[in-house]
Amino acid sequence: MKEKRKTRLNKTQGTKTEFLGFGAFADTATSSNSQPASLSSNKPQGGASLRWSPIYTGKDEALALLFTRLLKKDTTTRTKALQELQDFFRQDDIPKKQQVDALAHFLFLYHSKLTYDSSSTVRAEALVVLALAAARLPKAFSTLAKQNNQQVLGMMYCCHGDPAAEVRAVANKYVVVEEAEEENDDNSNTKAYTITDMQAGIWDYVERILSYGRASKMQEDLFATSLKSANSNSSANSKGGGKGGKGNGSNTTSGELSENQKDLLEETFERVVGTALSGLQVWIQQHGLIGDQDNDELCQRLTTQPSPVLWKTLSSPKSSLRNRTYALLSTSCQNATAIILDPPGGNGFSQTLPQALASEKEPGNMTSLLEALLAFLAAHNKRPGNSPGLNAATVTKHLIKIFKKSCYGASAAQWGPTVLPLLAMLPDQVEILTAVWKGKEHAIRLGDQIAIARTVSESAAFFLLKKNSEEEQNNHPRSKDLAELWLGCLKNFLETELPPKSGPVRQAQLQLGKAMAAELRQLEIACYDRPTCAVYTISDWFWQEQLRPCILEAEGYAALAVLVQELRMPPKAETTASDRKRLSSILQEKFRKVLAAYQTRSGDVPTVDAYHVMIAILQVCGMGEEEEVNGGISMEKFLMSDVLRWMVIHTSSISVQKQTQALAKLDFQLFGICAANFSEEVYAQRFEAVLREVIAAKCRLSLLLAGLLALLESGIPVERVRCNLLDEFAIQVVKDAMEIGESHEEEKDNEVKSFLQTCAGLKGTPALVRQSVLQAWVDEACPSSGSDDAPVVANTVPGPILETLLVLSSNASSLQADEIHRIALRSWCQGGHEWDELAVELLLNDANHLSTVIAKSSTILRSALVAKASKARESNAQKDVELWSDMARRLMRFGKQEKGAMSLLELVALGDISLWQSSMSRDFLFCCLMNIFSEILTAERLELLQSCGAQNDTPFVVQLLMSLSEASVGGAGSIRAAQRKDHCAQLLAVLGGKTSLRRKTLESWLIAATSELRAFLQAQDLSGVRKAVALASQLCDLMVDRVKPRDVFNPEEDDAEDASEEFDRERIAKMIVPALNKESFSSTPWRSCAAELASVVFFQCGVGSERGIGSLHYDMFQLLQGSVGRLRALLSDHGDTTVETVVQELMLLSLSCGLGLNTPEADWNSQLMTFDAEQITASVLEYHGAHTSGETVSELDRAVFSWLITSDGALGNNSELRDRALVCLYNGAISILGSGDSNGSDMDTLLALRGIQIALVASRKYDSNVANLGVQTVMRVMEGFSLKWEHSIKQHGIIGQDFDENCHPISGIRPAWRSLSRFPDIVSSMVTRDQDLLTATCSEFADTFVEALTAEDKRWQAFRLLEALARSTQVLGDPTPNEATSRRLAQWTETMDTEEKDELEEDVETTSELLPHRLMTEIESWSDEEYSDSVHHEVIIGRMLAWLACLSFIDAFVRKDPSYRPSLCSYIDKSGAVDSILNLILLHTGVGTDRSGKASSDVDLDALIRNEAMVNKMELASLVLFRTVEALPTLSRKWWESECPKVYTGPIRDYIEAHIAPVILRSELERLKYATIKNVFGTMTVTGSVTTREITAIYIQDEIKLKVMIRLPSFFPLRNAEVDCSQTLGVSAKRWKLWSLQITMMLNNQGGTLQEALMLWKENVDKEFDGVEPCPVCYSVLHLKSHKLPELECTTCSNRFHTQCLTEWFKRSGKTQCVICQQPWAGTRVKK
Repeated sequence: MKEKRKTRLNKTQGTKTEFLGFGAFADTATSSNSQPASLSSNKPQGGASLRWSPIYTGKDEALALLFTRLLKKDTTTRTKALQELQDFFRQDDIPKKQQVDALAHFLFLYHSKLTYDSSSTVRAEALVVLALAAARLPKAFSTLAKQNNQQVLGMMYCCHGDPAAEVRAVANKYVVVEEAEEENDDNSNTKAYTITDMQAGIWDYVERILSYGRASKMQEDLFATSLKSANSNSSANSKGGGKGGKGNGSNTTSGELSENQKDLLEETFERVVGTALSGLQVWIQQHGLIGDQDNDELCQRLTTQPSPVLWKTLSSPKSSLRNRTYALLSTSCQNATAIILDPPGGNGFSQTLPQALASEKEPGNMTSLLEALLAFLAAHNKRPGNSPGLNAATVTKHLIKIFKKSCYGASAAQWGPTVLPLLAMLPDQVEILTAVWKGKEHAIRLGDQIAIARTVSESAAFFLLKKNSEEEQNNHPRSKDLAELWLGCLKNFLETELPPKSGPVRQAQLQLGKAMAAELRQLEIACYDRPTCAVYTISDWFWQEQLRPCILEAEGYAALAVLVQELRMPPKAETTASDRKRLSSILQEKFRKVLAAYQTRSGDVPTVDAYHVMIAILQVCGMGEEEEVNGGISMEKFLMSDVLRWMVIHTSSISVQKQTQALAKLDFQLFGICAANFSEEVYAQRFEAVLREVIAAKCRLSLLLAGLLALLESGIPVERVRCNLLDEFAIQVVKDAMEIGESHEEEKDNEVKSFLQTCAGLKGTPALVRQSVLQAWVDEACPSSGSDDAPVVANTVPGPILETLLVLSSNASSLQADEIHRIALRSWCQGGHEWDELAVELLLNDANHLSTVIAKSSTILRSALVAKASKARESNAQKDVELWSDMARRLMRFGKQEKGAMSLLELVALGDISLWQSSMSRDFLFCCLMNIFSEILTAERLELLQSCGAQNDTPFVVQLLMSLSEASVGGAGSIRAAQRKDHCAQLLAVLGGKTSLRRKTLESWLIAATSELRAFLQAQDLSGVRKAVALASQLCDLMVDRVKPRDVFNPEEDDAEDASEEFDRERIAKMIVPALNKESFSSTPWRSCAAELASVVFFQCGVGSERGIGSLHYDMFQLLQGSVGRLRALLSDHGDTTVETVVQELMLLSLSCGLGLNTPEADWNSQLMTFDAEQITASVLEYHGAHTSGETVSELDRAVFSWLITSDGALGNNSELRDRALVCLYNGAISILGSGDSNGSDMDTLLALRGIQIALVASRKYDSNVANLGVQTVMRVMEGFSLKWEHSIKQHGIIGQDFDENCHPISGIRPAWRSLSRFPDIVSSMVTRDQDLLTATCSEFADTFVEALTAEDKRWQAFRLLEALARSTQVLGDPTPNEATSRRLAQWTETMDTEEKDELEEDVETTSELLPHRLMTEIESWSDEEYSDSVHHEVIIGRMLAWLACLSFIDAFVRKDPSYRPSLCSYIDKSGAVDSILNLILLHTGVGTDRSGKASSDVDLDALIRNEAMVNKMELASLVLFRTVEALPTLSRKWWESECPKVYTGPIRDYIEAHIAPVILRSELERLKYATIKNVFGTMTVTGSVTTREITAIYIQDEIKLKVMIRLPSFFPLRNAEVDCSQTLGVSAKRWKLWSLQITMMLNNQGGTLQEALMLWKENVDKEFDGVEPCPVCYSVLHLKSHKLPELECTTCSNRFHTQCLTEWFKRSGKTQCVICQQPWAGTRVKK
């Protein structure tokens, strides 16, 4: 640390290590021995006490701290300190004395440290401080600056040459020297320094810096650091000099500098010296040498005595310093010639410059050296004789050497401009120029080669054109040498390939061509007009013998084209056209030669470069037709033979040649040039002839258009392009496009659009066709028709044509109003961006067009709606809906702009209720309405409906809802209405439903509905009455929650909130009750509707809290009691009562009690029956028994069945009556299900299923004695489901299309048995709560369930039933395989021996006993085909479900008896099902694709059983992968290793590791935990961990502690489990290794579970401790598959073997010898 705190006094310039006193800094110059004598005689002025101070002597403590920070090593700290010092000198309120003290110290710091700082920022900021101080304290600064020979001024000015841009910027801004002015005694004008002072300081400073010579000497002097006396700790102390080390004087003394320090020292030396040289160069460049030799001592010395150090760096080893010295020399020769030429001996340049030429090899210095040489020669030529000149021969010799080496790789673009001036001042121009040309071979960069060629051509042309002396004129060899050099450049240019892309090289090549063309023009002129030039004397030789073959033999057409194009520049005025015969004849001959190459075959076409050559030649000199007899070619022949042929080839769509717009343009450009001088008549004939041939060849529009535009660009007037043939062709283009329709090819569409719009003049060019053509386009695309729906049924107008017509319509002068309307209507019908971006804007800009188009559009829409609605059953009806809806939406969005009395829905005809109530298909209208609503907010939907006009004071929305209601006298429609699934309920949901629709709005609708109900009653419209009742029921559901039993019977228990809701219910009920009276239940024709309306009041609204006569409660129950009384009377009267009357009254009472037909079913109706329901039920059953035949299902059967459904909960505890009722329900259901060929969607089937579900619940609840009858009934249900009920309903068009609350269509139509019946509830009940019933009823139909897995509507329920059957583990069938499996078994066993065949047959028989035969046939068939994308979606899902069911059967039976596993696995392996199904699901899991992130990780089979939404390919595929790996791990690993595509192996492994393996491990551990709880393992303890994936089993046997540890890899079972039994004490290594092998084989080869493996190990251990020896083949006591003991004993060695093991051994070894003793087998079977 002490070394780092050395005094700063020993770092001043010129001081030694000892302190000399402050006075030493007053007048002395540097004391370094290398310092030269002062060049200036200026002495300090202004007082002896004002001197630099090595320490701050002021009293400002803050400033003292600031100066301390300037000495820190951190650059940021120093920079901030300098910026604060700048602020200090800017302040006017600080005493100048204080600022002078600071300046005195700062000048010392700047002179000794800051100017050399390695940080450019520090140097820049320090310079700013000096500039501010000079401006603030000019007198003090002037005095202080004169110390040390004013070198500080030189330091400041030399900053103009600093390598850092920021330092130079500061110097340019602040260090500005004005020209000398007359002395002024006024102190106010005192300057900090004069120009003379600055010059003296610069020269003194520069010579001092240059005097060091090497870095070490500069280091010793500037920073007072001796390299000889440093200690050995330099490496540690030198680290501080990185950022400001040497530059800020903080370097430490050292004996041996490190390499890093040496590099830094050299860098500092190079920077400081280079800055001094550049600074001096800037001074000389701007000011030259101030003063004269007589009056100025400095000038006298510089011009009379050669400087010993100024040009020392010419021989510096550092290339950058040499470069700066060359630049200084060049500047000095131009602006300070005296210091170069005046001193005696001229500073020795006659020797040093040739030496530099000979020794300089640095490419970056060559340009500066040549410029210095040129400047020196120029200066010497101006003042010859004052100083020794250069030896021309020596210079030439060195230049030849340099140029032959291409200036050692220097950029020719930089040194090239110096060649011609140098040649002009040297005698041997040809030799030097030849060396330059030879140097091209050493140029690596193509740009340098081009620059050399340009330099040589420019120089050679100059000397060829220069006025020569008489001697030079006669020197023909010299002239030819120069000409050959120029011609060599021309050949090189023509042979060099022109770069295809724009760039500096291409630009340089083009500039070379331009220059050589100009030179060629000048050479041609000189051959006629300048006899004194060199080229004149060799003109014949030059043109005929050299230039002509050069151009004719040139193969580089691209370069030649550039050259000829530049020749188009007009020649000088004195040269006439006739004077250019030589060049023109050569070019015309070249034209004929180029053309001849493409006339051999008809398919030959010129290249682009050949085109450019021919075009350029034609433009420069023509074809020379007058010479046709001498080998020329006529323009007519060239045009109609060659050009026409090329035009056809380059535009025809059937051409096989390369076609581009560029080639087509060139063809037409040639035509334009050739025909430019034709008369109007001749041009028209030729143009139509050419155009006719091009069109006949089926030209491509884009290429033809490019050619036509090329004609205009070449100067052909548009009138010459327009013609009848082009008009006819433009019309035909539109006709052809209309016939084809939408091409759906963007390229073709753009081609047609561009052609039409350009022809119409819409692309910024004049129109190429006449006005009549535009009208023909409109008539073709948008014909006028009297039919209102004509635009809808018309053919689609292709987008390019329609867009063109719309753009034309925007031009008012182009088309008539009727034409514009037709175009706008056509665009409205089609939509698309043409309508949105063009038509809308067109109409909005013209109110008349707007109103007309809206009116016509509305009429068109209405007609189209009526026409399309009648075709709703057709297959394309959905497309019609979408088309119509799109049109309607466009009109509605657009109709908002037109203010009128008609609402938007009325505008599109959907607001006309008469259409909804007509006989046309309401499905079509509803689909259109939903399509429109799908893009409208919920609130806006209601506003649209409410804006439609009311009819008969009934709101449109109410009439619409009733027209959409599907209420009926019975059938699926009525159930849809009751279950809120009809279109009426869907519209209410779309309008917001219960959450969004306001109560006030709903009440108004209810009032309107009841009003309509009364109107329907008066009109005897029973259908309307039913719909009104159904609508009222749905509206009640939206307004209030359904009533609870206590609301009817115990309203006094309601709290305040319930009371308020009760009040609302009562108010709603009173809106309905006026339509109910006794007559309604007794004599009116709508009795059933009245009963349902009463059910709405009872079960949805309630009867209010009031009691007594006159209350709602009283009136409603009186109506009910009346109905009960009439029924009792009818049942007791056995005389005149007809069955029909009983049926009517019984149905009326059932509907009143909540049976539900068009209204919801009631789930608490038993509590409503305050009458004696048991007595009525008994009477009904008795009456039914007396009046039914039992042969067919009668109306009485249905009525009784309905009553029993309704009264089921009111039977109480009367078991006898309940059993009778259940028997009647079961028998009735059996009769209904057994009658006819029901498809499961008729009303009887739906009613039967409801009755069965109720009966099953009652049987289970009361433990009924009619369970067998229930089994028969459910079997009848399963029979219908499997064999009779429809798999799906084919949708005809859009009939029956439903929508969700977001107006999205619900795909497909579900059969009523699935969507409306209780069948799903029956299945769920059996699957979850009644396994015995399911087993008894479904086992028989297992095969049909498998077949149903491919039916979309049945597959989920079928899978649930199969899954439940599997879990029941009931043996399903005959062990004898079916016919299909038997055939496959025969194929499998063809090559097997007897024992293998028997074993496989036994496995198949076992499997046939456990799995449904149809399931076996299904999975066996998968191996017959390879999966592809063509497999139907339903088949894929069916296979996945079948496989999941198969795995469930395998799992269930293996858990029941693990001995089933080998047989099942053997069969599955042989069938190839695992490979087939896993290969199938790979395409749907998303694993290994860009959908891998979406791959389902849900592997819960129970979730699939509960949720039908999981029946999709991705969910099922993931579940199949999981279940296969879980149930069949060994077969899964086998597939992964051998059959899985390689691209999937990695992703599958990762997926199993992340999603499947952890779940399997948790499941296995749960099973082990459960087995432990159930004491399955006995005394063996088993533990496991999910984290470590280790399972440990400890078993104590005969005081021996046996321990086994199983480790599962992270992606088990794809990698084998590891088994370790080595920690078992007291057991031999051989034995525990055998145990490890047994467990490993069970887990890794047999696919066993952990529990099975551990139990097998335990049983083996038990047997071994009982004395049973393991089989020598499998090393196990129990056989892994059969779990049998060894039963075959060798009579020789007495070892016992498993039968299967020994058989396998004999087969594999090929001999029948004992495994152990190797004797012929003669074993015996031992007794078990």
